[in-house]
Order: sequence, then structure tokens, then C-alpha cells
Amino acid sequence: MLAPRIALPFLALSATLAAQSDRPPEQFQIAVGLLQRGLHDEAAAAFEQFLQQQPQHALAAEANYRLGLARIETKAVDQAIAAFRAALKVATPDWKLEPEARYRLGNLLEQKQDHQGAVQQFEALVQKVPADHYLVAAAHYGAGEAWRERKDDERAAAAFAAAGEAATGDSARYRFPALYQLGFAQVRRQQLAEAAAAFAQAAAAAGDDAQKGECFYLSGDALLRLGEHDAAARAFGRAQKLSSEYADDAALGLGWVAVGRGDKPAAVAAFTTFLEKHAGSPLASNARLELGRALYQDGKAAEAQQALQPLRAESTPGPVRQQAEELLGLCALATGAGEQAVASLQQALTACKPEDKARLSFALAEALANLERWQDALAAYDAVGKDAPEALRGDAAYGACFALHALGKHKESIARAEQVLALPNHRLAADAQLALAENRFALQQYEPAEAAYAKVAEGPHRRTAQWKQAWCRYLRGDKAAAGKGFAGIAADQESPFAEEALSMLALAALESGDADGALQAADRYRARHREGAFLDRTERVAARVLKQKGDLAGAAKRLATAAQVAQKTGGAAAASGDVVEQAELAYQQGDFQAADAQFAQLCERTDALGARALAGRAWCAFELGDAAACGKALTAAKAHPQAEGELAGLLELESALHHRQQDWPAAIAVARTFLERFGKHGKAAAMAYALGVAQARSGDAKAARATFSQLAERGGHDRMDRVQYELAW
Repeated sequence: MLAPRIALPFLALSATLAAQSDRPPEQFQIAVGLLQRGLHDEAAAAFEQFLQQQPQHALAAEANYRLGLARIETKAVDQAIAAFRAALKVATPDWKLEPEARYRLGNLLEQKQDHQGAVQQFEALVQKVPADHYLVAAAHYGAGEAWRERKDDERAAAAFAAAGEAATGDSARYRFPALYQLGFAQVRRQQLAEAAAAFAQAAAAAGDDAQKGECFYLSGDALLRLGEHDAAARAFGRAQKLSSEYADDAALGLGWVAVGRGDKPAAVAAFTTFLEKHAGSPLASNARLELGRALYQDGKAAEAQQALQPLRAESTPGPVRQQAEELLGLCALATGAGEQAVASLQQALTACKPEDKARLSFALAEALANLERWQDALAAYDAVGKDAPEALRGDAAYGACFALHALGKHKESIARAEQVLALPNHRLAADAQLALAENRFALQQYEPAEAAYAKVAEGPHRRTAQWKQAWCRYLRGDKAAAGKGFAGIAADQESPFAEEALSMLALAALESGDADGALQAADRYRARHREGAFLDRTERVAARVLKQKGDLAGAAKRLATAAQVAQKTGGAAAASGDVVEQAELAYQQGDFQAADAQFAQLCERTDALGARALAGRAWCAFELGDAAACGKALTAAKAHPQAEGELAGLLELESALHHRQQDWPAAIAVARTFLERFGKHGKAAAMAYALGVAQARSGDAKAARATFSQLAERGGHDRMDRVQYELAW
């Protein structure tokens, strides 16, 4: 916007001699007359002649000033500058034309791109005159323009603000342009709130609707960028009502307000209204593009396709058409035509201009990722290239990070996340930091994962980060600290992890030795989530606590609930562990028949639970006095593919069975096998005692004496008195 021109007073008589009785020299008067008649070349020559003849005359400063005026009219800028400089050099301190001379000199220097020189003249003018001088506002404005051209927006803003303040009375014409330029300087400095206020003040000072409409639009745009959607909408609304070139910009701005609010239906309505009222606007293609985008984001892909189709016309600006093609591909994918979308984008990529390759490659990668074609998606993300705009390059790096994570290539995924984080203030920085943490977690690097989660603990991923931090503590073995983390999450009922966190609090408390806390958490879960997804977990915790406390009946009831829930949600296989624990509890309570019936449900399993169930049946048969059934179950259990974990107990049981049957050779053989395989087992001393007894009962007193002697020497048996007794015999 051009600055208003100041009409400087024309000097008919000498300002220097007007108050004196002295008459100006004839040569000076002739030069003034020529200047007044518009004979600028002749006037310049006359003033130069006067200055050559009388360089020390009291009118020398004024003659140089008028010479400068003449040279301005003849477009001799350098000579005009020299004349004004000469005037200021010979002028007396009280020369009345000094402000005008400095103002004109400043403007000429600015015209010559000497911004520093211009600033010096404008600032010297302001320092010389009182605050209400008619040139103060103009000088501040000129200084603002010079600072702006020097890219010093801080000083430019200060100068434009001062110009606006000084623009009163005859200088009021400077208020609008000063505030207008102040707004732009503040926008460049990212002082958006101040810019919005400056543009609003400029609108109030504007001389016509065109200026007002532009300023209200600019104010709304700054407010929109600030996220002040209500205020932006008001400003755009005012701009729309005025007859200006910015009415369509303001209408489009209302659409962006709706987008900023996340109100997709309102965005659709605003962009639709724009197209109805401003169909011929240069912004119509942008409005149609954003209408299609809003419909797509609102889940109305078919309607979005219909809205976007006209943008395929050759008359559509290239960047808009390219984005429309991308959106059309994504719409095809959303409508179930995934491969069609990929084919469309691949075709567009083949025919695209070099400058569009990066964006289309990214769109193709997104389509492939939606199809979970991760390897192809990764290649497309990489095709975006290092020369792409920084924002798009970051988007592609994050997409590649996600694809690599899905492919299980966690170290490579971390490297891509770090590429995003290396970009300043990228929009996906928080997502990339979370991805980095998730990859560390997947690599079971729980300590660095926990530190990585901590970096997003205050952002949009706060709850996910807190959840994973608690899990990191749990998996690092610090169950007490994990419990505190789970407790905090469980207390946050807005957290999507609150329910599971309460179940994990029960488990962590149990494993950290806080039995009472574990039982309280389990009871709280059952009261709060009667049909909860993790009820089987908390009921198992409660059962184990009650078992520790000796309440076997209570433990059995809680375990029965756990088994029931597990079977309902995951089938019989999911409940198998609970059934085994139920059987063991029944065994401990002395209900061997009930225990046997429960163990029998799992005997066909080929995993460790199957081996455990067969062993349990053998013990039940022994306690029930059914030697045949005990032997059969023992044989089956020892032959089980996962028998190794149960073998020590099976050998102990087999020894007891042979003792009961007084089959001493078999008892001796089993005891020796046990001691050879499990010499450091907790039951090794008891088995050594059983070996000595079997040897004694079989008549091999020497061997029995040796066995008991060794046992007496080593110790470890619960009843060493019985060892001594047998040894005495």
C-alpha cells in the first residue's frame, strides 16, 4: 500500500528573509519565479548560478533546498539528494525548512534503496520538531518503510505504531496505512494477536468499504492462525458484508474456521455456500478441493468423489488438481475399491510433473498402507525423496516408521522416527516420539522405552504413555512401582486403560508381596466391572491371595469364577489353567474325587497343563487307595511330551506307591533315579530316606546303613530322629 503524499508548503518568499526587511537578491528571485512557473530546468540552472556567485549568502540553504525541488521535478534524483544534503550542511540550527528538507531527502534515499540513510533523516526530523508537527506521522511512516525493507520488522513495527499514534489532525491520513503496515510487520514477527488487533484498528480508520473489507479479512486470518475460531468467524463475517475484493477470501475463511473447530458438517456447509455465492472466484477450485476433503474426512467418500470430479478439468490449477487426484484415490480406497485407488494413484504418478512426484508418492504410500501392503508402502514412502518439502518429508518418514514397525523391523523403524524428530516442530513429532518408544518396547528395551514414553507424557499421547510406562516398570521387575503407575491410571476414569489398569494393579500388588492390596484391587474390580474383560485375571489374583491366607474354600470359589469367565471369552482352552488350579485346591482340601474329575478334563492336552493334569490324577488315585489307577496315570504322565516339569513329583509319587506295595526293588530303583536326576531338589533328603528304608526292608542292611549314614552326615531331612532310628536298626 502506497504512503499518502504530504503536500509541503510552497515557499513564495524566502523563509529565511520573510521576517526581515532585507530583499532577496535579484538572481534568487528570478530562480524562484522560474520554479513557480514550472520551468524546472531553468530554475535549477538559476539556483546553481546563485550558489556559485554567493555560496555564503544567508539564502544558500534555501537555494539548495529549492534546487533540490527543481531536480525532483526533472527526475534528477542524485542531484536532488546532493542539493538537499548541501542545504542541511550550510543551514543554521534554527533553519525553518530543515524538517521539510530532511523529509524530502529521506524519501529520495529510500527511493535509491539507501534504507539506512533514509532512516537517519526521518529519525533526525522527529527529534528536531515537536510531537504535533505535521511531518511527524509521515516521518515515522517513512522510517517504518525503510526498516521493513531492511527486514527489521521489530523496528518497522515500532515506527508504524508511532506513525499511527501521531496521525491526528492534518496527518490523520497516515493512520490507516500505518496500522495496515503495522499488522503485516506483526504477522511477519508471528505476533498474530497483535496483528489481528492492528488490522481491526486499520479497518476502523479505513476510508472505504474496500479497505475495511480487506482489513477485517486480514484480522480474521490472523485470528484463525491463532486458533481463535469464534473471533475469526466474526471478523470474516464482517468482511463478507462489505463490497471488497476480499469477500470471497472471507467466505473461504469461514470454511477454514469450521475445519479448525473440527466441525466437518459445518465445513461442508461453508465450502458449499462459497461455491454457490462465488462460483467465478479464483478461489473456487480451492473451496471445491476443501469441500471434497471435508466430505472425505466426514466419512462421505462417495459424496467427496462427486464434489472432486470437476477438479480433473485441465483448467484447474495444477497443485489443486493434483491434490484432488490424491483425494479421489483415497476416496476410492474408502469406498472399498482399494486396489483401484492404488492403480489410480500409480497412474497419476506415472504421468505427473516432477514437482508433484513427492506428494503423489506419499498419497500412494498411504493407500498401500491402508491395504496393509507394508513393503510396497515402505517403497512408496521412500520415493518421496530428500528434496521434498520439509513437512511432507516428515510425513513420509513417519509413514515409513509405521510400515517398518508393522513389518517387525523395529530398529529401522526407530531410525525413521528419529528423522521426524530431527525436523523442527513437525506436526507428527509427538507421534514419532511415541513410535520410537513403542519400538523400544517391542525390542524389550524397557528402560529406554520408559524414558522415551516420558517425553510424550504431557502431550496428546499422555494416557498411552502413562500406560506403557507402568508396563515398562512391570516388565523390568519393579512390581511395586508398576503398581503405583497402574493405580494412577485406574483412578483416571477417562483413560481408555482404566479398567485393565485396575486388573494389573491387583496382579502387581500380588507379585510385589502386597497380598491385602492385591485382594482389595481384585474386589474393587469385581464390584466395578462385573462383566469386565479382565475379571478372570483379578479372580485368579483373589484366589491366590485367599489360598495364601488358608481360605481354600474362598479361593476355590474365586477360581471357579475365573474359569467360568475365561471359558466364556476364550473357550475351554482359555480356562484350562484355572481348572488345574481348581483341581489342586480341591486336592489340598482333601476332596480327591472332585480334584480327579477336574484333572480328567485336561488329560488330553499335549502342553504342560496336560502333563500337570495327568500327574494330578496319579496323586488323587494314590490318596484314594487305587493303586492300579495310580500306576496307569503315572505311566501316562511320565510318557507325556511335557513331562519334564512334573518328573520329580512323579518319581516321588512312584516311590511312595512302591513303598505302599512293599515292592522294595522297584522302590530302590525309583529312589536312585530321583537322586541321580534331582540331587539338589528340595525332596532329595526325603528320597534318600525312602531309599534307605527300601534297602533295609529288602534285607540289604549294609547298603541301608551307608545310605542313612550319608543322610545323617548331610542332614536336610525333616525328621532326623527317624534317620537315627533307622540307622540304629
